[in-house]
Amino acid sequence: MNATEAAKKYLIALALARIALCVMGCEKGRHISRLAHYRSATWVSVFRVALLRLASLVIVVLGIIAGGIAAAAPPAPMPFGPINGANVTVPATMSWSAVTDPSGASISGYNWKVSPASGMTPVVFMDSTGGTTTQDTLSGLVPGTYFWQVQAANSAGQQGAWSPVQTFNVTGAGPGTPGTPVLGPTRGYSTFHPSESVHFSWSAVTGAPTYRLEVSNDPNFPLGTVAPGVLTFWNDNIRTTTDGFVHHPSLGEGTFFARVRHRLGFRGGIRSLPSNVIQYTVFYNNPIGPAPVLLSPINGETLTLPVTLTWAHVPNPQAMGYAWEVAKDATFSTIEASNNQYTEPRALMQSLTPGPKFWRVLSQHGLSSPTTNANTAWSTTGRFTIGSAPPVPVSIALEGVDAPQVVYSGVRRNVSVQLSAAVPTGGATVALSSSNPGLAPVPPTITLPGGFALASFEIPIGQVTLATPVTLSATLNDALRLRPVHRDAANAQQRPPPIGAGDRDWRRHHDWICGPGGVRLCPCRGRRCEPLDELCVGRRPLGGHHSRGCPWHLVSDPD
Repeated sequence: MNATEAAKKYLIALALARIALCVMGCEKGRHISRLAHYRSATWVSVFRVALLRLASLVIVVLGIIAGGIAAAAPPAPMPFGPINGANVTVPATMSWSAVTDPSGASISGYNWKVSPASGMTPVVFMDSTGGTTTQDTLSGLVPGTYFWQVQAANSAGQQGAWSPVQTFNVTGAGPGTPGTPVLGPTRGYSTFHPSESVHFSWSAVTGAPTYRLEVSNDPNFPLGTVAPGVLTFWNDNIRTTTDGFVHHPSLGEGTFFARVRHRLGFRGGIRSLPSNVIQYTVFYNNPIGPAPVLLSPINGETLTLPVTLTWAHVPNPQAMGYAWEVAKDATFSTIEASNNQYTEPRALMQSLTPGPKFWRVLSQHGLSSPTTNANTAWSTTGRFTIGSAPPVPVSIALEGVDAPQVVYSGVRRNVSVQLSAAVPTGGATVALSSSNPGLAPVPPTITLPGGFALASFEIPIGQVTLATPVTLSATLNDALRLRPVHRDAANAQQRPPPIGAGDRDWRRHHDWICGPGGVRLCPCRGRRCEPLDELCVGRRPLGGHHSRGCPWHLVSDPD
């Protein structure tokens, strides 16, 4: 029966119901007059109630007739294989009969599920196919007895009845079963907090395109409709042997179980047998791990900017989980620099005033209550001193460009100037210059306010047709620092021409190299070079020695 016929019959039923009500109302007076000889109001009332009930019955009956016209759910398919009681190895083929919806609606798909219990609880495998596909692949089940059912769903969104329960026995893994990975313990420890990240790693399986990580608070990893408070979730199509997630408070507290599978193919694919199962807990009151361990500087060294603070990762480091402070006093009452969202175990100090400094770090690990962070204790206190010598330029460099600094023409870039210490209270002016102001123009000067050792400005990069070297310079307190921005034209690649710092080919043509931030280093052979106290400009001390005992000689000076 199509939709048009159903609509017509529904309208007819509605009209009949209205007629029934009208007859009840129109005949009301006549019925009462015929009953007048009973001379009893009670009988009149009884007859009126009977009429009302009759009209209601007509409406209900006609409503049922009309309702039967609506699209019916599809019938249950008939399971074909595995046949009832069969012994199979996985992967195995599940198959069933095609069905036709009595309303004429198309069959949009089939759902099937597998359980180790005849009552179909818990469900341990479930999948679906398209409406024209009446078979699928079962995989990933360990040996044992299982039960399964299949149902159809139509294009109207209705799901039909489940088929009768069929049983089969898995005797083992057959050909085509992928290898099984081995899941290691969770990273760091097994006692986590809500909002803390949990990380997993497992062994690689040869030929594994993807993996599937499964997590549940029930060791059976139930699927489908589960009891309140039970949940199973997973991450599919993992292309590495590690994965993790932040345990959101909505997932609740408790003991959780995890396992991983190798999977061949996409969508359903063929799953390996599950790995070993590990377990971990998530509670607000779980213990908090140890404080970070500081690495350097920690012993009061006298340094110049920039200074890199480093510490060892905690057992389970969190994204943006580190907080650090640098203070002028050991009690941390005068904080000079701080940050509470660091991911890597290092922090670059680019503007600190001269004098003693004290620093410490803690690590954040989710929540210890719905409103309180689960923070480690502060680390021990590290010490260093920023020297009191007049600040001088340490580097002038393009921001966000790795060495060798090569950029393409026609863009805009920020340039930063780093000093060895913060400038005095009154501020300071740094002189700038460019070896090619038409290609990379810089302002003649920049001013740093008191207490700062870092400044930045933006420059346009002009157009070139060949790789072109440019050198930027910064001068303060009669100290000059150069940033050679160079690329050897003979070795330039044939693509939009860049300008930037010298690459290895260019460096081989000159008997000196640029260190971090553009400071020249003498080319010590076989050991690390110390920065030159002054630039090697206009001299050829062949066979000479640097004041720190580093042999060097200058064969050319591109500046």
